[in-house]
Amino acid sequence: MTKRTQLITGIVVSAVVFAVSALALFAMEAAPKPATAKTKEKMERLDAPREIQGVPCMTRYSHDDEGKLRSCVLARDMTFGNGLTLAEGAQVGFDADLLPNRVFLPANTEFDGHMCIGTGTHDAMTNFHPNGRLRFCNLARVETIGGVPCQQSSFWIWVTQGGSGTYFHDNGALQSCLLAGDVTVAGRAYKQKDHIKLDRDGTPID
Repeated sequence: MTKRTQLITGIVVSAVVFAVSALALFAMEAAPKPATAKTKEKMERLDAPREIQGVPCMTRYSHDDEGKLRSCVLARDMTFGNGLTLAEGAQVGFDADLLPNRVFLPANTEFDGHMCIGTGTHDAMTNFHPNGRLRFCNLARVETIGGVPCQQSSFWIWVTQGGSGTYFHDNGALQSCLLAGDVTVAGRAYKQKDHIKLDRDGTPID
């Protein structure tokens, strides 16, 4: 193998590793932080749809050592106890109260007026607060939220601009996003491609 070939091979391998790492970041950026004591989960396959602890599951589900449901692919649309409705095919992770907290959507879906990316795979995660309000979303389009222009999300933007996920407080107010344009908030000027952070009342946070 010539030095030129080795160099090209090295560049290609590095690019692939970088792309895989960035893709993992795209999916997992908003994943809830693990508890101090990590809960072991066991994955099970399903030959036919089955209701598990009140949740209609299909293809696969996971449970902890005590048998409590931890994740499931929904076999039909379902509205949970906090009022959140998720569609058939959603890959749902549950908190200790069996409420959805991390979800991979089967298709682009609107929550609280925001269109979140869904592909049916582990490409783009969506997160929810316990009260059912949207916590994190990879926006499918540029949106102006509370007067703030927030960038849509894509793999390329994640790689080149340091992340493009949009976060929300549990009252529905914008918490942070990548700016899609210049904006002034509470007398502070921000430029396109800045990441803005706001408190529950919409006041900028350093």
